[in-house]
Amino acid sequence: MTLLVYVKGCLLMDVRNRMADVVKLRCNACQDFLKMIIADNWQQFIYNKAKREVENNGRYRDKYISVYEKMREVGIDNYSIDDMDVTFISEVIHGCKKIAPTDDRTRKSIEQLTEDCNLTNHSGENENPEELYLRGLLALCNLRNFIRTVDKFETSIDDGVRINYRSTYAKLIEEVEDILDEERISLIQKRKDIEKDIKKLLNCTDEKQRLSLWCELERLYSDRYWKLEKDYDRYHEFVVAASDAEIREAHNGAISYFFLIKKDYEEGERRLFMLYESFDLLPVYEAKSIIDTINEYLMRGNTLTDGMEKLVKLVTGQGYQVERDEEGYFMWPKKKVKGQEGN
Repeated sequence: MTLLVYVKGCLLMDVRNRMADVVKLRCNACQDFLKMIIADNWQQFIYNKAKREVENNGRYRDKYISVYEKMREVGIDNYSIDDMDVTFISEVIHGCKKIAPTDDRTRKSIEQLTEDCNLTNHSGENENPEELYLRGLLALCNLRNFIRTVDKFETSIDDGVRINYRSTYAKLIEEVEDILDEERISLIQKRKDIEKDIKKLLNCTDEKQRLSLWCELERLYSDRYWKLEKDYDRYHEFVVAASDAEIREAHNGAISYFFLIKKDYEEGERRLFMLYESFDLLPVYEAKSIIDTINEYLMRGNTLTDGMEKLVKLVTGQGYQVERDEEGYFMWPKKKVKGQEGN
């Protein structure tokens, strides 16, 4: 059985923060380069071009409309290169050669940075953190190539200025690169450690041994990562991975994570079904857990889904007399049905 640690949301916030660092560094490097080569009184030139593109519905209207609006809002002379993103800086370098003359190789290099920007802007929530770290490292590699290209071919810029530009950004790139690489390696090791523990659970020879080991591992993760190190992600990753591996004692923890922390109700509902389907005869405590989770979901102002309605019917189909009250919540029976004290 192939083990896949569920990483959506658990570590995604950290890597997205790092990607934001990459985006900012890339933008700053492009802004500082443009400041070194752009002509005086460039604002009026760009405004005139933006005005033509917007008013005549020109070919490049979409590239200039936000700049046009910004310049009219803050004033032409108050518009700064610091207001530009990488995509527009690339447009200036390619489309405004009169005020920003550059070498062909520099223009080619910044095109790669623009492509990297597009990848970053279109990244989704389902992407693997390891892939995002690698994407960030590749983006830094392309940025390093850009500053080297500027240093080598933009000889109209004073040599001392180019040296300072290259050395400054080379150091900043290396610093972010080291952080990304260290976190990526740590992430991989963390995933391997969790997979190793899950395999131990799956390799148990009987149910009693597996339950004992689950309690031991869950307590270990709780005491160390939740209580001591405050590494809540690590705890949740373990619980969700165990749920993925069909360790039924882990389902409730995964359900709580998706309902209460991530607010990913679709995934939480799927975990409710996983919990239900892990028993031939649903124990009373698990039946109550399912109903309580649905009630808590409704208390937050949400609407009962078809899947949750089906779950309630499945629970009642096993002999539990659950009824919906006037407020729309499901009332749990006071008496247990004979023969369903546990499984």
